[in-house]
Amino acid sequence: MSNDPIESNRKQESLDFIKSQIETMLKYAERGQIIDEVVFDINLRDIKIYMNILQGSQDLPFKLSLIRSSIINNEEKFMMLCDYTGINNIDMPQKGEQRVYFIESSDFAVTFIPMQLHSNQVNIFMEPLEDSPKFVRDMWEDLDKKKGLDDLQFVKFD
Repeated sequence: MSNDPIESNRKQESLDFIKSQIETMLKYAERGQIIDEVVFDINLRDIKIYMNILQGSQDLPFKLSLIRSSIINNEEKFMMLCDYTGINNIDMPQKGEQRVYFIESSDFAVTFIPMQLHSNQVNIFMEPLEDSPKFVRDMWEDLDKKKGLDDLQFVKFD
């Protein structure tokens, strides 16, 4: 991992962009609205860590927001995600790296699908959960069915 401050700044800019897009989707999204952008100097692991930080710190402008994810661990589901998001010619990431995130406020939910394009590029795809295809909504519904130690969320109270 590089200690290059310019690279670190670009990574933070990408993470800040993701957060701003989540906030925009939660505040203003309407059916049919999507965000489909490429961010740089970031990878799926960075996004996973950042999403855990957002959940733990409750650093979204919505009280008691919930961020959960479903791990994509089979090639068929991965290919369905690629097809749905229009991403071609990429390999399935290492086990546990490819996730679909569900960001929920009290009255709205967003699906967030990051896809690793190259070592330092990630396509981010966001849309209202209700617009997601059935196989993605099924992943969200399955989150309530299986709970384990990895699902424990810690919340920082002010």
